[in-house]
Amino acid sequence: MLLSIITDFMKEFRTIVERKEDQSSSGDRMGFIFHHLFDASIKNIDPFDPALDMDIRTILYAFSGPIRAMSVFQVLVKQLITRLKEPSLKCYHLVPDDFILILEELLEKTPAFHRYPTLRARFHSTVVNFLNAAMVPTIKLVSDIVAIQACYINTKHPDFIGGPNATAIVRARMNTPQQHPAPHGSESVLDGQEKPTAKAPDPFPDGTVDVEITKFMMQSYYSILKRDLIDMVPKAIWLNFVEHAAQNLERAPVNELYNEGEMEELFGESQPDGGK
Repeated sequence: MLLSIITDFMKEFRTIVERKEDQSSSGDRMGFIFHHLFDASIKNIDPFDPALDMDIRTILYAFSGPIRAMSVFQVLVKQLITRLKEPSLKCYHLVPDDFILILEELLEKTPAFHRYPTLRARFHSTVVNFLNAAMVPTIKLVSDIVAIQACYINTKHPDFIGGPNATAIVRARMNTPQQHPAPHGSESVLDGQEKPTAKAPDPFPDGTVDVEITKFMMQSYYSILKRDLIDMVPKAIWLNFVEHAAQNLERAPVNELYNEGEMEELFGESQPDGGK
């Protein structure tokens, strides 16, 4: 009898999870979490908070001698990546919450769990414990996806615009001329181009161009990061949590409840004035 109850429950549970096209199903709710809530939370992060310009100038001043744009850019973009971890983990935590809702809805609609309240309570706690255990490797995987973005900044990505290309675009936007090389061949702080001669003074001597070049590259790379995370985080959650639960959840109540050897207690029927 116990095995039949568990099997029927899990069959309906898997059906709900896999029925993406039904708006009342978990598949649709998880789709909303992934493609609306998470998507918006990542896209709405503004990499350019009011203090960013000052941060860029501070880092520029902290370096002595010539330095390429990539060096300043990499310092700042790694700081930006750390801000992506929180919304990524929030996205994940919404999925187990959704699974708990499915569990409680099915328990409520299954007559056997109304008839046997002890079985219902044990079944609920067993499933919740299984889901909690599945959270640990999933949290690690999601965290690692963000961490790998920070440990290696791929400035060779085909969609990234940096170096001379970024410099040319920014200078064109600001209507500043490309500078001519100085005889001694020293490089500018950011764009890797040689410093202007006295005949071609920088129209933005306060370093505004260098700041804007850095911000342009950050925006370019952040666009890549957003696209990658919006794609990879849901996939990681689906692999480590959703698929894992769909394939293995049934074993938890079977192993836990059968091993207890307390069938009489589990199938004690509810009394009119009894508990749940």
